[in-house]
Amino acid sequence: MPRRPPRRLQWLKLLLLLLPVLLIGLVRMIVTGRAREVMARQQRAVSLYRQLSGKDPRVAEAEVRRITDQLRAIDERVRPQGDRSGTAGAADRAELEAAAGALLAYHLRSRQTDDVLLGETQAAWVEVEALRQEQQERLLLQVGRGKQAVRAEISRQQRAGLHRQMQAAMDRYLAGWRRWFDWHTEQDGWPGRDD
Repeated sequence: MPRRPPRRLQWLKLLLLLLPVLLIGLVRMIVTGRAREVMARQQRAVSLYRQLSGKDPRVAEAEVRRITDQLRAIDERVRPQGDRSGTAGAADRAELEAAAGALLAYHLRSRQTDDVLLGETQAAWVEVEALRQEQQERLLLQVGRGKQAVRAEISRQQRAGLHRQMQAAMDRYLAGWRRWFDWHTEQDGWPGRDD
């Protein structure tokens, strides 16, 4: 008679299946502006992630936020050429679920991966995060010291340059995901994928 896997193992498998779906729902709620539901779903996602990873609550919350920020960027910007319909179709949802699963695995493995394309997307995301941080710091400086003093220090050309850098980093990030999706479609033949 075959042995049943321990209940803990079954529970972990269920969490691994549930968490990507929960994260996709969270991203869609953020995009559609359903704020009340976002908080409850985010708390649930953090709780599940914490159970899977065994990490400190603040670390788990930060990593879930990082994953959802990346999924939101993909949800809003990655589309086949000429398609502006968003992610309503089954193929888009399959891509988002695959991305959520890959990002979860990446973070659960302490940001380690053998997947070269996933590694490239994460390197591009680090650049996006650094540029966002720089933008926030400049904004705080502007608020704290007054617009006139900061404007003298930060020229229009510098602001435009930072904006171009941010756009280029985001474009590299999204292009990396498009390559990742296309490669996995060729390799795995995702069900529900319309070509």
